[in-house]
Amino acid sequence: MAVGIAFYIPVGVKRGGFQGACAFPLLATNFTLESAVKLILALALVWKFGAIGAVIAIAASEVAAYALPRIQPALRQPGTDFIPATSREGVQAIVFFAGQSVIMNIDLVLVKHFFPSYEAGQYAAVALVGRVLFYAAWAVIHAMFPIAAQNGTRERSRSVLGIPLALVGCIFVGFLGVLAIAPGMVMKTLFGPGFAQAEPLLALYATGTAAYAIAVVLMAYEMSHKIANTAWLQVVFAVLLVAGISLFHRNLHQVVIVLITLMSALLVGVSLPFLRNLRGQQSAITQEAA
Repeated sequence: MAVGIAFYIPVGVKRGGFQGACAFPLLATNFTLESAVKLILALALVWKFGAIGAVIAIAASEVAAYALPRIQPALRQPGTDFIPATSREGVQAIVFFAGQSVIMNIDLVLVKHFFPSYEAGQYAAVALVGRVLFYAAWAVIHAMFPIAAQNGTRERSRSVLGIPLALVGCIFVGFLGVLAIAPGMVMKTLFGPGFAQAEPLLALYATGTAAYAIAVVLMAYEMSHKIANTAWLQVVFAVLLVAGISLFHRNLHQVVIVLITLMSALLVGVSLPFLRNLRGQQSAITQEAA
């Protein structure tokens, strides 16, 4: 695992270069290669070596992602419009991803602490589906961020925000539609009949994940314009999530309700400054026209 992490850190930098240059085919190839190597080696090794086989597959996938695809010469040399990174952007990114890491993982840790292993396993399966949905939305954010930043002013790049919001909404509405049409299919198909009783939690968990994903779209849009206020707000809600689940965990349903409540509140908290700025800009445009 240490070997995998040693390669994972520079892989993130490499992907950031692809993303910043809007080299999305290279970025997609890198993600696909990592997933393919991980899947193939896991199928080959887990049945024989167990957990260590999975770790070997993970480490090998990071090595492959580090090596391929190679960085194009044009991306190695900065152009005339190159802007060097500053500590402010670094702190902003650290705060954003620290809050995201806590929000995306702390519920699993707390559920494992407060609940028996069987119930914790049921919740982990539901959370895994929710994470698949979130990272599908995250792919949209990956594409939006550099395009919004390149467009410069908030007025010109606001049109870039509408399509990602619509795509993220469609991802979750489509998934909820699948649950409505075949409510017992998802968990049974993915994990087997032993997880079918966790199916009622899926729609609720997906709702909380949708609220968080939309909030992340807005936060990423603000960060593309070097506005860091909402990233700090995410850290506050990460702490509130820990406190909320620690206080209210009578059953798994209550845990998910805590998650939905706080993620919806985070979405409202992120939206208010955005809407306030939007209203102020519209008023300024109206005054200039007058």
